[in-house]
Amino acid sequence: MRLATESEMSRWDGLIAANPDGGRPEQSRAWGELKERLGWQPKHYVYELIGGKTVAALWLVKKLPLLGEYWYCPGGPGVVSFGDLRQVAEQTKSVGLGAAWMRFEAPMSAVGVPENDLANLGIVKANKELTVSSELFLNLSEYDFPDKAARLGLSVEAVAGDDGDLVAMYELMRAAATADESNKLRPLDYYLEGWKQMIAGGHGRLFFARYQGERVGGVFVSIFGRRARCHETALTDQVPKKRADLLIHCEIMRWLQSRGVAEYSLPPELAADFGLAPTLLIGTWDLPVAGFKYKLWRIWTQINPRGL
Repeated sequence: MRLATESEMSRWDGLIAANPDGGRPEQSRAWGELKERLGWQPKHYVYELIGGKTVAALWLVKKLPLLGEYWYCPGGPGVVSFGDLRQVAEQTKSVGLGAAWMRFEAPMSAVGVPENDLANLGIVKANKELTVSSELFLNLSEYDFPDKAARLGLSVEAVAGDDGDLVAMYELMRAAATADESNKLRPLDYYLEGWKQMIAGGHGRLFFARYQGERVGGVFVSIFGRRARCHETALTDQVPKKRADLLIHCEIMRWLQSRGVAEYSLPPELAADFGLAPTLLIGTWDLPVAGFKYKLWRIWTQINPRGL
């Protein structure tokens, strides 16, 4: 595990896209710059694995009062096999980096990987899942997506994603949220910063759905390499919901297909429509470096569940 060179930094997003997981926007250079404005220090590392394989990883560092440095790898490092994760964990431990503890979110399937095997790497299950716990990727080349939305009176369009569009998307999210979801909705500025950064970096696209001319839904899609993901989605009760959400995503997938995107991560609740089941991921794991400080952190987050 070493710091990225100047040459590697100049092509950072390409390195992330070449990772075994195909890359994630949360590992992009633009995402690190966004988090730097929010108080984190981005650090870019490269793991050199057996067989000549390399894995690029963005680590975010924040100093916490009394506890020291907390290191977080959002949606990474981008490995998908237990053997690669073992090497990544071992290299991270050997470097140390002066952290009190470090948090992994490798997007790796949990199938066939007992938690005991993960614990034997010296990592412990985090008390909070920070990103998705499951994913469902559709190979877009295996499907045709006929234009059925119009029959329901629905239309879907990709929009510029200017400030007005982004605020409108947030308002749709507020209007569509249940009481429980409203409590989890972050402030507008949080979403605006992230969406703008992804759009500016070429990694985000906003879609609006209209029903009989009225805007009734929105989907923000992240695009990285040949993979795209549904990041945020909202559909109000102004449209008949039966099949409407599926038809909206089919229109988005048609748009992505025409632009060479190979795979799309659907919302897990739509998996059954394609006869598929979401892949359960291993989730979030911590590497305690300073054991006592990590225990204090766990106690504090039990008292204050929102944590960082």
